[in-house]
Amino acid sequence: MQSSRFHRARLLAILAAACVSSLAVQAAGGPPPGRYQCVTTSSQTTIGWLWILPNQEYRIQEKGTVGRFTHDAASHELAWKSGKYVDYGWRGWYLPPGLKDEVRSERSAQRDAVVLLDKDKAQGVTPFANARKADRSWIRCYWQKA
Repeated sequence: MQSSRFHRARLLAILAAACVSSLAVQAAGGPPPGRYQCVTTSSQTTIGWLWILPNQEYRIQEKGTVGRFTHDAASHELAWKSGKYVDYGWRGWYLPPGLKDEVRSERSAQRDAVVLLDKDKAQGVTPFANARKADRSWIRCYWQKA
């Protein structure tokens, strides 16, 4: 009986620590883990999926190669450290809900989004500086509720 209570209490402590850790990552301003639907700017056609994983990892196919990224809270930029987005030469930014910007529509601005742009076309420091220069080259990935 005592052992069962101990294991239950230990399990609850582990789950609580995992929740706190997850909230700390989100509080730091990074994109929440989950599946993101990626669409083109011009036609809003789905062109693929992005999976943001815990611990600043990602993949672009459900069972694809896992890569790592960092997030700069001031500029919102995602720096791809390994994985397919490094291979493809993309720059990325995380746009949290409610952030006013020139990249997303008002309705879309209420959703978590990751925006991607070819690094050769992304000359500005923020996605907003690039919005007019390469508007048709943007890929927007919107978080899908679980």
